[in-house]
Amino acid sequence: MKVISTAPGKVILAGEHAVVYGQPAIVAAVQMRTRVTIERGTLEEGELVKRARRIVLEQAGEPKLDEVKIKVETTLPIGSGLGSSASLAAGIVGGLAEYMRLRWDKEKINAVTYEIEKGTHGNPSGIDNTAVVYGGLLRFERGTGGRENIMQRLKVRKILQRIWLVDSGKPEETTGEMVAYVKEQYEGNSQFGEYFEKIGKISNELQKEIETDHFSPDWIRDNERLLEKIGVVSEKAKVMIKAIEEIGGVAKICGAGGRKNGSGVILAYHPDDEKFESWLISTGQGYFQDHLGGPGWRREK
Repeated sequence: MKVISTAPGKVILAGEHAVVYGQPAIVAAVQMRTRVTIERGTLEEGELVKRARRIVLEQAGEPKLDEVKIKVETTLPIGSGLGSSASLAAGIVGGLAEYMRLRWDKEKINAVTYEIEKGTHGNPSGIDNTAVVYGGLLRFERGTGGRENIMQRLKVRKILQRIWLVDSGKPEETTGEMVAYVKEQYEGNSQFGEYFEKIGKISNELQKEIETDHFSPDWIRDNERLLEKIGVVSEKAKVMIKAIEEIGGVAKICGAGGRKNGSGVILAYHPDDEKFESWLISTGQGYFQDHLGGPGWRREK
């Protein structure tokens, strides 16, 4: 028996970091996916694969699963803010659930994927795993004070297909390290609560724009300025973002960010796609345009 399971990456349009503290965020699945093939056999496994296997067996109440080969392939850049770890975890969880005939629905796959994400990042909001399991375009709000997480599907608008993803360089820090850094700053600086509230308002305004199909790119610039105040945007990324603004565009980081070198993938918009792509080519920046709002986890075979 062979099971092939795939899950997308994600891009946070607005709300990163603030979402950890109960503020809303807007997130979309991307077309790039992780492909997990599960069949009988043996294959050396990485740490995340081992942890995912162990947690799935615990959740299923099974003591072990012998002679199963888990092969992983992905088109996602690793550690660059596009949810590669959540995509991998969801692919394994969903794939093993199908292989073991557990009859898990997406709610269960999402919950187990989140448990794996906690082992990877420490205190994740749950937005990455939710986005890669359910897909599409979502508003996500982490439950606080005993409340459950809130997920709302939004209609995917054509303007979102004009979002560019530009590589500012892989961060030296892990997502977990960046989340821990922000937590330390938040606990020692009362202004951080205000920054998070402002980011939450940007997410709400973006949702209104999506629902009315009226797009103003100002939210990208405003969100970026707040992320810079939080301290999750490196100087290298700031220079790149400023250069994009100087030619009439806007840009922001779209993941946990990074302080020392790169800040991962940058989300960018320019009113003239042809002009912007020519500029990207002339500067030698790595980039791609992705159709946002694609499908979530699914079994392919």
